[in-house]
Amino acid sequence: MSVKDLLKDKNPFAKIHTWTAKICWKIIDEIRKVVQKVDLVICATDIKESKLIMNKVCFEEKKPCIFPGAFRRAYGGQILFVRPGKSLCYQCFCMYVPKFAKDEEISNLEQAEGLAYTDRPVPIEPGLSNDIAPISTMTVKLAIQELIKDTNTTLESLNDDLVASWYLWINRREAGTQFEDLKPLEFNIDGMHILRWYGIDVKPHPACPVCGDFQGHLAKQAGIDLSFSDV
Repeated sequence: MSVKDLLKDKNPFAKIHTWTAKICWKIIDEIRKVVQKVDLVICATDIKESKLIMNKVCFEEKKPCIFPGAFRRAYGGQILFVRPGKSLCYQCFCMYVPKFAKDEEISNLEQAEGLAYTDRPVPIEPGLSNDIAPISTMTVKLAIQELIKDTNTTLESLNDDLVASWYLWINRREAGTQFEDLKPLEFNIDGMHILRWYGIDVKPHPACPVCGDFQGHLAKQAGIDLSFSDV
């Protein structure tokens, strides 16, 4: 509802339909009906289960889906753009780089309780809004380009730039992460530094249970021939 209010503030003539529900497997049929009506899905939820559900539905319905997210305390963030049949999906992403998939901002009580120890609570530590803003802005940019991709506009050249499936942004050199030893931005123009976007090419996982051949891949690893013929 808050998103609706923000959009109405920008454009009071916009037609906005809302549907309030907690995304879970029990209502997957209802979710599917909603997804079938749209051209693009932006999955901005905080819970991994909801992302897996949206990923499965969007892949099956052949709907592009954008998964934006901030790392803990928003030291950086990432955006996964799933184009069914053309790119890896969110399930692939979790299989390839589980550490990145698990590194999420602790922005609500449910997340904090899920990570807490029995004798030590985990605090809710949302990042600063200006650290989250680059992720939001890039998400909007990707969404706009997707929606106008077949239109002749002055933004058409960006279609050659925004072709990656995974985008990475680092706000600062966070201690305890693989980015803590990055060289300062200073005047550098080469290599990886903070405060820059990086497009990363990641192919679909062959054993993905959503977009790959999970059964066939396991059979191949085990040396099992799944082919058969009627006698």
